[in-house]
Amino acid sequence: MPHLYVTLNVPTASGNGLQFKVGRIPTLLGLEVIETYANPNWSEGNQFIYVENFTATGVSVETKFNDHIDAQLRVINGWDQVVDNNTHKSLMGRVGIYPDALTSLGIVGFWGPEEPNNNTANRYGVEGLFWRKLGNAQVWIQGDYGQEQANAALPVPTQDAKWWALGAWVTNDFSPTLGLALRGDYVSDQNGARSNGVSGFSPNTGQKFGSGTATLNIKAWPSAVVRPEVRYDRSTLGAFNGKKDQITVALAVAYLY
Repeated sequence: MPHLYVTLNVPTASGNGLQFKVGRIPTLLGLEVIETYANPNWSEGNQFIYVENFTATGVSVETKFNDHIDAQLRVINGWDQVVDNNTHKSLMGRVGIYPDALTSLGIVGFWGPEEPNNNTANRYGVEGLFWRKLGNAQVWIQGDYGQEQANAALPVPTQDAKWWALGAWVTNDFSPTLGLALRGDYVSDQNGARSNGVSGFSPNTGQKFGSGTATLNIKAWPSAVVRPEVRYDRSTLGAFNGKKDQITVALAVAYLY
């Protein structure tokens, strides 16, 4: 189960309240989520797959200071670990800034050891996610930077690993039944820490890769969404069956209940 947690709402004198969550909780990182229908595109982008965690098991404390700022702080067992794989906990926190009803900026930071039986090789980094609504269109820009201290699990064990990524999404609803979502992303995995033998990539000590995706969201039938999609991927390595690029065509249908 990707999500399984209990929420406790605690009133405060300010009226804003505190919210506690305990269990397996969705990550604070990124725009895209595990539930595919909630994403602008049908396929997940490279940032979702390679530079973020999907879930975290632990305790989260969240509050809204006012209409313009909220915050979350988590103590967790690590990235996607139900049971901690070492004896030190990890931290993840987020600050959300909302200048007006059409704009938001989320800043996330993370720190902690993530490798099995290693309490000293910390993974740490920061992410920014900007959103702006422009009439029937919406724009998101997401930037990630991460680093992991040298350890035996890295492709080059004797040096720290670094990575960064940038992604942008644009959606536009032409009508209540037809929308278009465009996405472009780029990942610089300088030392192979995030893509070494992971999710289709061959073992490597560093590569740069990205994609461009166009998805139609068709809601012409009650309780159903049809999503044809075209995607282009490219890597500096021969990562796609010996080639540096590939084109993918997909058709998805979701039933909403």
